[in-house]
Amino acid sequence: MTRASGVRCSIPPGTTWPAFLDLAPDEVASFGTGLGRQMVEMNAYCLWLAHWYDGYESDDAAQMQEAVAELEEASSWQTFSDELTTDAGFRQVVQTTIDAAVAGEADQVLEQLELNCTGTWPPLEGRG
Repeated sequence: MTRASGVRCSIPPGTTWPAFLDLAPDEVASFGTGLGRQMVEMNAYCLWLAHWYDGYESDDAAQMQEAVAELEEASSWQTFSDELTTDAGFRQVVQTTIDAAVAGEADQVLEQLELNCTGTWPPLEGRG
């Protein structure tokens, strides 16, 4: 899917983009191209983390693998890879979280969802 600033990233089947991203093409929006890209890529990343976590909770290996493939691709998105605009600590946290998903370790994924994905991934009753 192409969103703000020509960003190309996908989201899991059955999910939708958060409604606030519809403001991205607004001519009077108070953010630039870089922030628009970050908003889209971060939300897609969070949706794929949630897809992975849901697969983990339901013991669905195929769903987890689908999410891992997308998360590994996400690590190359500008928001997570650009050394000029993205803090090294943030890049490391993202890579550590992706590595945890690859290894089937849910704690790091859940922590990332809870700390950085509120609004995209509302915790459901019984999580955390």
